[in-house]
This record gives sequence, C-alpha cells and structure tokens, in this order.
Amino acid sequence: MTSNALELPRRNIELKAHNPDPAASLEACRALGAEDHGEITQRDTYFEVPRGGLKLREEDPGHPHLIQFERASEPQQRESRYRIIPVDNTGTMVAALAATLGVRVIVAKHRRLFLWRNVRLHLDRVEGLGEFIELEAVAPADSDLTHERELVASLRAALGIADEHLVGLGYAEQLLGETASRETIKEPARESEWTAPERVRRYLDRADKFPHRAEGERVLLEAVPGGARRALDLGTGDGRLLALLQRDRPEVLGVGLDFSEVMLVAARERFVENDRIVLVAHDLSEPLPELGHFDAVISSFAIHHLAHERKRSLYREVFNLLEPGGVFANFEHVASPTPRLHAAFFAAIDEPIECEDPSDQLLDVETQLQWLLALGFDDVDCYWKWREMALLVAVKPRR
Repeated sequence: MTSNALELPRRNIELKAHNPDPAASLEACRALGAEDHGEITQRDTYFEVPRGGLKLREEDPGHPHLIQFERASEPQQRESRYRIIPVDNTGTMVAALAATLGVRVIVAKHRRLFLWRNVRLHLDRVEGLGEFIELEAVAPADSDLTHERELVASLRAALGIADEHLVGLGYAEQLLGETASRETIKEPARESEWTAPERVRRYLDRADKFPHRAEGERVLLEAVPGGARRALDLGTGDGRLLALLQRDRPEVLGVGLDFSEVMLVAARERFVENDRIVLVAHDLSEPLPELGHFDAVISSFAIHHLAHERKRSLYREVFNLLEPGGVFANFEHVASPTPRLHAAFFAAIDEPIECEDPSDQLLDVETQLQWLLALGFDDVDCYWKWREMALLVAVKPRR
C-alpha cells in the first residue's frame, strides 16, 4: 500500500473592502477589460473548528465544495491558504459536520464575478451586511507572492478603494459581531430605545396591531407542553406572552425577565393581583440568573436585539435550563434574504423603514435552527412564519 504526501494548500493574496458605490465598481471592472462571469448565488455554512476556518459552499450556478482555510484578520492585503474539496451529497455532509463540529453561522450572498489575469474580482451583496468588493490574486505553487501583491495593489488603485473602506474580518466574523466595537453597537442603542417611556408606549400601543401576530402566538401556545408547570419568558416586556400562556394554562407558574424598567412597570400593573407570576430585572446580554429549571422557555420579539454570538450562547443556557422534554419557543423578528423583502416587511406592517429599531440585530432562520440542532435539541423547526416574523421551536430530548 502506498500513501500520497499531503496536498499543499493553495494560496492567494486577497483584499476586502466595503463597496459604497456598487454601480461605479461594476463599471470600473468593465473598464479594466475584466471577463464578466455573471451573477452567482452562494450559501456558505461555517462550522466550529479550533483553528482556521471550514465552510461548505453551495452555489448556483456551480457545484458544492468544502473549503478549509487559514488567513489573518487584517484590513489590508493578506495571504490566504486554502484547500477545496468537491462534495457530492451536500445534505449528508452538512448534517455530519453539524453533528460533529456544530454550525457557527451561515453566510448568504449574491456575487458578481470578474476575472482579470489571475485575479478574481468579487462584487458581493451579503445578506445582513451590505455591499463589498473583494480581490483574490491566485498564486502558482512556486510564487513568492510578490507578483500577486503587485496585482492587488494596482487593482485597488484602479478601483479607487480607499483606506477607510478596508475590512479585516471575514463575512462570518462580521455577522457574529466579533469586532472590538461590538459592545458599543449592542448596548447603547438598546438602552436608548427600550428604556425611553415614549418609545415603549408607542410600541405597546401598536402591539395588537401587527399583522398576523396573533396567529404566531397561537401556534406558540400550542407548542408549549400541556402539562407545563413552570415557564420562563425571556424579554417579557409588559408580560403579554405570559398573560396569554396563563389564560391558556392557568396553573402555570411564570417568570418574566426584562432589562427595561419602563416595560417592567407595565408588566407589574398587568400582574398586580397575580401571585403566579414573578418578574425579574435582567439584561439578556448577560448570562441568565439561577432560576431553577423550566418546562418551557418562551420569548417574543426580544432575542433579535442581542449580538449573534450572544444569541447562540443564550440558546445554550436555555437548553441547560429546560427539563427533559421541555420546549423552547422563540417568536422572533428574523432577517429577510434580500433588502427588497426587508423593505416590503416594513411596508406590510405600516412602519417607515427609517424608523427601524437601531438595536435590531436580525439573523436568518436557518442559522438559528442549525445552532439549536448542534446544541442537541430535537424536533427543531420553524413552526410558523410570515415575512420577518417567525416561530422557532426546539425540544430538549428526554433522557
């Protein structure tokens, strides 16, 4: 029996930047005489690995492949080393890697591909992030990378990519909020919105008027186990969801968490004569307090305000809080796959998109379902959806 030496990784020099004027970038690529290879729709599933990165790419047109890579996080030219492995059965491969490693995040994008000499020029529209331009100079095995660096530098100049638009992090890291500025993005905006009495009153006045909300809430109540005794409501607000649950299951003991004192005042007024509801001031951006175990953990339009990495760690805490057979039901505001659909959602709820909550950190349904599966939940699915309103449900296995 003979064995082949390990295949050396391929290499390229790459540069990534925000693209403030996609139309101008498109014309610049054409002016360079670059070959236009058209639009490609890509979906990259990133997996948890101790070193570098591992993603399964599905693209149309094209064939699925697994990409293992290592690169520095620098807002400048950088070397990337990678291996590409063709994949025949995408579903089986994703399921196997998700079960073994866990899914980190899913990145969906629309890519316009140009080729200029040995450089790939990508004009990317990334869901949840916006417009980017990416240069990848592919190096032959014997290159010292000098030529590739020169090509990227010349293209950067030709395309007018300014220093302030350079990006050091990959799309996955950006979606997960893994930047030094994550904290400044997350909490101050949420504080200013949801601790302001006028903002809270406006939201509560409209709570019953959101189209189809009652439908989603009915499906959530159906998902809660019939014999549930204790329920935890994450981001309870004025207690709307706990009140609906108690109306349906009067015997349930409920605990509601919220960081907004204005919301908690409204909840206390709702439950002033109800000794089966306990309200706790708590910010979901921090680890959950010790509250015992629950038969159901529910939430309504709250978790989407958290950074993506905190969403994922919160789901892990929920799994640990649930009794075997317990249910997690998250009625959530989720990301649309395109900016046009995002705008259509705001039109459908009769809300100007200019009034979009600055604390929203929306994430697609599929990424969150993959996280729940990777944590060990059973029967994970989106049980109901209307535009950007979705009900995600997961069950903790019985041991």
